[in-house]
Amino acid sequence: MLLTTAVVPLTLTAPTAHAALVDATCAGVVHANFNPGLTFEAQTVNVSTTARYPTCVNLSGNGKQLAVATESFSGTGTADCLTGVVGGSGTINWASGDTSGFTYQVTVSGRPDGILELLATGSITSGLFNGDKLTENITNIPNVQTQCLSEDGMTNASGTDDLVISPAV
Repeated sequence: MLLTTAVVPLTLTAPTAHAALVDATCAGVVHANFNPGLTFEAQTVNVSTTARYPTCVNLSGNGKQLAVATESFSGTGTADCLTGVVGGSGTINWASGDTSGFTYQVTVSGRPDGILELLATGSITSGLFNGDKLTENITNIPNVQTQCLSEDGMTNASGTDDLVISPAV
């Protein structure tokens, strides 16, 4: 009896890597300054914000320890206490020592219950996550109606801030 062995080449390939839907998320509090103060009349306004994120999660797989972060932003646009758009730029300082420069546009939306919400969308333009999309949802800014009716308008406000950084599509 003759035995023969056939050798069949076998090629193994690594599973295809799927890009993360989100690279990083942070939750925290933002403080905003409006100059001049927001009223119920649209006007050109300068906005500066500082945010502190005590909770950040890095989902990108890059190995960076992000844990916490701070953010600063400044911009100019036309806004009132109910609507508006402000564009500008800022920087995120990560716990790892890295930074992310960004630009975005903030849309102002006042709710009937007197709560102000801000939605910021833009992109990371330098540093960590360069080229990614940036979205911030800033909510729970109370007493808008009372402050907006004051002589100086609403000159500052604080609210909760959810930051999401995701790969550009």
